[in-house]
Amino acid sequence: MGVTKPTRMIWWEPRWSYFPREFREFRSVFRLRSWLRIVVVSAVVVVAIAVLANVLMPGLQFNWLGAFAISVAAIAGILLVFLVLSITIPPLVFITRSRFGWWWPPLLHEGFSYYKCSDLQSVTVTLRDDGKHYLRFRTKRFCKRIGLSPRVNLSQLLDLFGDQLVVRDRRRHSTETTR
Repeated sequence: MGVTKPTRMIWWEPRWSYFPREFREFRSVFRLRSWLRIVVVSAVVVVAIAVLANVLMPGLQFNWLGAFAISVAAIAGILLVFLVLSITIPPLVFITRSRFGWWWPPLLHEGFSYYKCSDLQSVTVTLRDDGKHYLRFRTKRFCKRIGLSPRVNLSQLLDLFGDQLVVRDRRRHSTETTR
């Protein structure tokens, strides 16, 4: 019997790989100064509407401050839940002979990225001393770096990508000298 080549590989991206990226993206999108400015401007608008509503409808009984505080707390809670989900649940990476991609389960369909291997310009595996090996996909439109799980067999990865795969060994080869 001949040796069969693998047809697909699937692994969860390691936490050391996706956590810093997700946290950095979250911090760049949700800057505290911007959100404080939005809350202050919204508070001014709410106060203006409350004053105008009380002048035009003096018998109106509505807790403007409570409603505003609840809406700000709800938005902050939703953002916090999204942050916790994005740094807790890892993306699922998959590679077949003809396609590659990744999927982030909490987003279900919207978190699904799938590309043809024919679109690849290069695939690079970087091997490091600390065991944090990376796989970098480069196309004309993007460059994506994904961490390799320790259970990923590098020879199977080489079989899947063939000549497209470039291996960069960044491990230090220590040479001890004895005196």
